[in-house]
Amino acid sequence: MTYLGELVDMTFGNAFKSTDFSTRASDIRLLRGDNVAQGRLRWDGAKRFPATRLAEVVRYELRAGDVVIAMDRPWIAAGLKYAVVRESDLPCLLVQRVARLRAKGALDQGYLVALIGSRAFTDYVVGVQTGSAVPHISGGQIADFTLPSLPTLKEQRAIAATLGALDDKVESNRRAIDLLRRLAVASLRGAAREQRRVSDVAEVRKGLSYKGAGLTDSVSGLPMVNMGSAANFGWLKRTGFKYYKGEYKPRHIAPAGSLVVTGVEQTWRHEIIGWPLLVPSDVGDVLFTHHMLLVTFAPEHDWMRLPLWAHLYSPAARAKLESTIHGTTVATLPAGALSDLSFTVPSRESSAIAAADAMVRRAWALETESEHLSALRDTLLPELLSGRIRVPETVDVVQDVLNESESA
Repeated sequence: MTYLGELVDMTFGNAFKSTDFSTRASDIRLLRGDNVAQGRLRWDGAKRFPATRLAEVVRYELRAGDVVIAMDRPWIAAGLKYAVVRESDLPCLLVQRVARLRAKGALDQGYLVALIGSRAFTDYVVGVQTGSAVPHISGGQIADFTLPSLPTLKEQRAIAATLGALDDKVESNRRAIDLLRRLAVASLRGAAREQRRVSDVAEVRKGLSYKGAGLTDSVSGLPMVNMGSAANFGWLKRTGFKYYKGEYKPRHIAPAGSLVVTGVEQTWRHEIIGWPLLVPSDVGDVLFTHHMLLVTFAPEHDWMRLPLWAHLYSPAARAKLESTIHGTTVATLPAGALSDLSFTVPSRESSAIAAADAMVRRAWALETESEHLSALRDTLLPELLSGRIRVPETVDVVQDVLNESESA
């Protein structure tokens, strides 16, 4: 039996003091547990440390290829909170309650990434994490994960290269999606000329207060958009939908292309509450829960949906909505606050609307492609790690899939 701790160098982050944080964009980002998403790092709202003091904390400096795991709330509904540090993430420093893993000896770093991303490791973490209010894992628990039989280094590198090709394409798509979203928002806000009030052109209402018994993982029900559907920085997550087979009213249906806004947050961090989510056209109609607000435009004003979506990303809109949030343990955004919001729109004939719509649709297409690539990776991973299929049998298949995606 081989333990992960025997094959990795594991380091834990530093307890940086908040009084040492910097707001200068040129300073070094601090990698906290909140910055670790499922398979990637996210840097919105990142704290920073003065670059002039790097020598004091150089032992916590990360490098490309490092695997990092959030030790508090290591698993959430969206998946395991681990990531691989990329060149674009550097420079950054490791903060306490985040573990950094580097392979040593008989273990390849790329193969380590595959192991941490496997269903076996996720199941292990879910089984050993402790704590009710804040589930967590320890370094010792990470080290005690038992590995299946270890292939030769040559085989490990071949497996890592095959899976890495899929991961690289998904990461490339993610960057393109983020760029398209930002360009669409900038295009609409740059062309805005006339101010409107939401209540004058649209109705805002809360969604379905559902019974848990009606939820299912079966696609035979209607997909449900809830707070778990909100990615950080306000983009709808298309994966991991829950489905609902209980009773509901037509007014709780959000048609494809609808604009919904997150209305509840479990903490006062406000990282998700108040963000706009567009329902992708290829997802179809969805149910939206009482944690969400649906904005329904009058037919003659429906073209304003994208301009309002873009406006809700602005600091002014964020500040306005956050000033109305109330609640102690659960923060709530009142529907009336969104109704009272003013926003600016381009002229109806503006080319910015069509351009933004095209960018959003392209982003959706890339997300669909990434879902297929991720599903292929998840199917191949356990088969490759177990040795049930060999790398030569998969290389051509993976390359064919990647070639098809490039030509699409």
